[in-house]
Amino acid sequence: FLEMIVVERLAEEDKDEWLDFVASVFESAGRQYFLDHLDNDPFADYSRILVARDEATKAIVGTVRTFEREMTAVRSEKPLRMAGIGEVSVAKTHRGRKIATTLLQQALSELSLWADISFLHTGSAQPLYEKLGWKTVERHTVAVDPSASFITSSEIPLHWNFHLANLAPLSPDLKDVKAAHSDLVERFDGCVLRNHDDYWSKWVDCENRKKTWILRDAEWNFVGSVAADLYKKTIKDGEEKTFLRIKDWTFCRTAVPDISKMTEVCGVVFKHLLDQLSPSDHVEAILLPEPIATHCLADRSLFSRIFTDTGAMFLLFPSAGHLPLDQLISPDRHCFFPTDSF
Repeated sequence: FLEMIVVERLAEEDKDEWLDFVASVFESAGRQYFLDHLDNDPFADYSRILVARDEATKAIVGTVRTFEREMTAVRSEKPLRMAGIGEVSVAKTHRGRKIATTLLQQALSELSLWADISFLHTGSAQPLYEKLGWKTVERHTVAVDPSASFITSSEIPLHWNFHLANLAPLSPDLKDVKAAHSDLVERFDGCVLRNHDDYWSKWVDCENRKKTWILRDAEWNFVGSVAADLYKKTIKDGEEKTFLRIKDWTFCRTAVPDISKMTEVCGVVFKHLLDQLSPSDHVEAILLPEPIATHCLADRSLFSRIFTDTGAMFLLFPSAGHLPLDQLISPDRHCFFPTDSF
C-alpha cells in the first residue's frame, strides 16, 4: 500500500486543505482549534508538518505535526530542546497501511538532528508509540473538594485585587507573570519554558481564552496568576463529571514565603474562580497537577483523590547525552500545564 502514498512537507498554500483534514479526523476538537495552534504558535513552521498524500487522488490521507519547545528537567544542567508531536492522524479509508508509522519515522529522523527529547500525549495509541521508542512517564493530578473549609471560609485580604491580565509584550502584567512562571517551573520536570513574549501574548492568551487572572496585594505587588476552565472527565464508574481544571498557575515567592501562606492564597484563588461560575455549573472538584498541589497545600488530606494519567510519553534521543529517561523525568516532579497542550 505504501507505494501508493507520497510523504511530503505541507506547503503554506495548502493550509486550508490540511485544516479541513485534521478537523475531519478530530471532529470533537473543531477546525478553529487547529487554526489557533498554527496562527498563535510563534515557532510554527510549515516544513514541520508532514502529510501523506494518496498518489492517485492527491488528497491528504495522513499527517503529523512537530512543535519546537524548551522543557524543564531538574537534573539536567540546561533546558531540554523538546520536539512535541501532535495532530497524528490518518483518514479512515487509509488506516491499517502503516501511514502513521511512516510519518512518525520520518519525523523522528529529522528531529534527532536538533532535539534532546520528544514528547506527546495519547489516549489509546500507546502501542504504536512504544514500538517507535516512546516511553510512558506517569503524571498525577490532584482533586480538591470545592467545599473544603480553606476555600469556603477564605477571605481576600484588604485591598488585594484580582484583575484580568494584559499579556501584551512589554506590559507590566507580562513581566511579572513571566518571571514568576520561570521561577516556578524550574522546580519540576516536563514543564514548557515560556521565554518568548510572543508565546505569552499569542499562545497563552488564546489558550486561556484571555482569562488569566492576576492577584495583586494592597501595594499592587504581584502575588500570583491563575487560569482555569470547566473540564469533563469520565471517572472509574463510567460517569462523566465536570471539574474546574487549573490550566495555568504562578506565584511570587517573596509574596508567598511559606506553605501555610500558600494554602491561604490557594483558598482565596479557588474561591475567586468558583465565584466566576454560573449557578448551574456543578463542579465535582478542582483539578491541579500533584507537584503543584504538594508544593502549595500544607495538608495532603485536602486531596480528595488523585488521578493517574499514563498518556504522557517521552523519547530521549541518544545523541543528546543526557541521563536515562527514568532519571531525567520523575513522576514525582512531572508537571505539565494544560495551557501548553498541543
